[in-house]
Amino acid sequence: MKENENVEIIVLKAGADGGVMQNYTEITLQDMQDIVGGFIEFINLGDDVMVVNEEGLLLNKPYNHLANEFIKAKSPQMSEYTFIVGDVFIIKNKDLK
Repeated sequence: MKENENVEIIVLKAGADGGVMQNYTEITLQDMQDIVGGFIEFINLGDDVMVVNEEGLLLNKPYNHLANEFIKAKSPQMSEYTFIVGDVFIIKNKDLK
């Protein structure tokens, strides 16, 4: 990532009808944890990374239809065994430091 270049993410909230684009000059671990509401886990989807709450299932977070559809579109075979709950966000792999 070039200096002074913004990091764009798409936040997919559980129960929402669409994603929300957010811009950061730098996204920190605390920012990531605040978005997903706890400890983070990365799901590598090639050029994109989905960041989820690591304990989402244990915390009974609600099913995230948008996130599950995104995974189905990016990696159909992964969607067969992946069940995404809670708020998540998508970031470009190149933007993770």
